[in-house]
Amino acid sequence: MDKGHNKKRDNYNCTPISDRVSLVKKFLELPAKAQNQKVFAARHNLQYTTFKTWLSQYKKGVLTNVPNDSERLRNREGPYELVGKGLADYMQLRKKLYTNDGCGLSWLVLKDRATKIAEKVLPPDLLHKFKASDGFIEKVLRRNNLIGVSLHGEGNDMSDEEAEALMRPFRVELGELCEKHNIPIERIYGCDQFALYFQKLPNRIYCEPKERATIRGVKQMKDKNRITGMNCTSAGGLRMEVAIVGQAERPQCWDLCDNRPPLPYIHQKNAWFDRRVSRWWFWEFFLKKYKQLHGELKGVIISDGKGFEGA
Repeated sequence: MDKGHNKKRDNYNCTPISDRVSLVKKFLELPAKAQNQKVFAARHNLQYTTFKTWLSQYKKGVLTNVPNDSERLRNREGPYELVGKGLADYMQLRKKLYTNDGCGLSWLVLKDRATKIAEKVLPPDLLHKFKASDGFIEKVLRRNNLIGVSLHGEGNDMSDEEAEALMRPFRVELGELCEKHNIPIERIYGCDQFALYFQKLPNRIYCEPKERATIRGVKQMKDKNRITGMNCTSAGGLRMEVAIVGQAERPQCWDLCDNRPPLPYIHQKNAWFDRRVSRWWFWEFFLKKYKQLHGELKGVIISDGKGFEGA
């Protein structure tokens, strides 16, 4: 069979239904004497038989006008449609209730809710096949014209390219120092602090695009009760224990750990790494661990080390 003919036929099959309907309507709007199917098909680079089929389908009501084929397939109901509808209803419910209870949504919450809905509405033969995947959640959002809105927080302050440009001089200088003093990468450590807001509620909600400007957060989404941790990892991939600073002198959760902290812990009024806490981390934790692994410490480079002055 002619490969060129097959390729042309495939192009016709891929023509969106909306375009087919538009061509047929254009043909029917012509005066009766000018309605020549062969001439019209040739003018629009179509096979006569293809256009004749479209015209016949339109007159029978088979060829219906939808935006495009991909949207028709996207909106087609599948075996898990009840789960999708239940999840969309849940997102609409949370949109109404979050201003009262302060609880938004997260991706993990949506996955968990989808699984619970599936357990209620799906028969056993479909339930064991169902998976609340990222793709399933994304399809539910797309079908229901919903978008995720972060109710408060900061955007990206700096692009990856800008960060790389700022870090490049430091990396060059560090590489020269390591080469000069013969320091292996296993002895180069980087550390950074992070905050864990343990009473903070999810700050995302799902709504229609037109509602985005009217959605607002609630006070509990900005809760500041937290602990602060210090991550420290070598350039070779060795990760030290996370050191924690909290407000309580003795957190009640220690009752679950035989009254002993599971990680290095110190308390501070605001749960911050101030000078005192930073000195504790460096001398009582990092330096001891470093000596156990590598021996004596030859030198230290601290970049933007606020709180380490005098450490």
